[in-house]
Amino acid sequence: MITDDRLEELADALFKGKAINGDAWRLDDNDWVKQRAERWRVLKKELLHPYNEINKTKIKTLERYFLKGKIPRFNITADISISLGFMCWLHPVLGDN
Repeated sequence: MITDDRLEELADALFKGKAINGDAWRLDDNDWVKQRAERWRVLKKELLHPYNEINKTKIKTLERYFLKGKIPRFNITADISISLGFMCWLHPVLGDN
């Protein structure tokens, strides 16, 4: 059985970007950045829908990841982490956004 410490160590490695291709965010391409920002405006409205129950802190964290590939330090008790599902969905290549 995996210990909580080991689980946090593995998750921290993932959320530091070691398992995420940061090159997928083409931040030096102004057209790509603009398209990504436009896509975020649509996604944000969907995420803010009341049935989603996602608070504004979480939305801001998802926005930083979606637009710039910034991954917060993993903290199992904080509401600022990003689940693997969201990471894949919002990834420029994996989520096909």
